[in-house]
Amino acid sequence: MRLLSESGPRSDIPFLDRRVGVWAVRLGAAVVVFGLWELYGQSVNRALFSPPSRVITAFFEVAIQTTVLWSAIGDSLISMSIGFGLAILVGTGAGILMGRIRLLEYVVDPYVSFLYALPTVAILPLIVIWVGIGQPARVLIVFIISVVPVLLNTMAGAKQVSRDLVDVGRNYGGSDGQILRTIVLPAILPFFFAGLRLGIGSALIGMILGEMLLVIRGLGGFVVEYSNRFRPDKVFVGLLAIVGLSLTLRFLVQATRRRLMPWSEV
Repeated sequence: MRLLSESGPRSDIPFLDRRVGVWAVRLGAAVVVFGLWELYGQSVNRALFSPPSRVITAFFEVAIQTTVLWSAIGDSLISMSIGFGLAILVGTGAGILMGRIRLLEYVVDPYVSFLYALPTVAILPLIVIWVGIGQPARVLIVFIISVVPVLLNTMAGAKQVSRDLVDVGRNYGGSDGQILRTIVLPAILPFFFAGLRLGIGSALIGMILGEMLLVIRGLGGFVVEYSNRFRPDKVFVGLLAIVGLSLTLRFLVQATRRRLMPWSEV
C-alpha cells in the first residue's frame, strides 16, 4: 500500500493536468460571475445597470455598426503615444545621467521627488492656464504622470552597473560611447522595462484623467458622454476598451522585453 507523504509535492486537482485544472476553475468562476451579473442586470432599471447581453449589443452598435469606439481609441492613442514617448526619452536620458553622475542626482532628485509626491489632479488648473484644454494639455498630463516611474527605475538600474565591468572596459580601451552601449545599457534594460510597465499604467491614468476633466474626447470622453446619457451598457464598453488597451500595451512591452532580453526567459 502506497502512503502519501505530507512533505512531498501535492496536487490540488490530481485527476487533471494542473494547468488544465486551473483554467477549468477560472472558466467556471467566470460563468458564475457573468451568470449572476446577467440575472441581476435583468432585474434592475436599464438606466442604472446593464447585463452582459446588453453590453454585447452596445459593443456591436459602437464598434461594428459605427466607428464611434474605434475613433475614441485612436484619439486617445494619439495623445498617449506623444506624451508617453516624450516620457520615455526624457525619463531614460535623465535617469541614466542621474544614475551615473552623483552631483546631478543631488541637484535634481528633490524636484523629482516633489513631482512624484504631487497629485496630478492638483496641477490641472496650472496646466489649463499654461496650455489650455486641447491636445497639448492631454499630452502634458500623460508626460508628467508617466515620466517619473521611467526615470526612477532607469536611475536605479544605472546605479547597479558594476564598476568593475566599467573599469575592465576602460582598461581594454573602450570609449565612453562603447562602454555605454555594451555595458551600461544592457545592465539597465531590466530596470528600464520595469519602469515602462509602471509608466504605461500611469500614462493610461493621465490619458483618461485629461479626457474626462479637460476635454471630452477619446475613451475618457466616451465614458463621460454615455454616462450623461444614462447608457451604462456603453459605459461598460468604454471601460472594457480601456482595460483591453492596457493589456495590449503591457503585452507589447513584454514582447519587446523578450526580444531584447532573450536571456531573461531562460
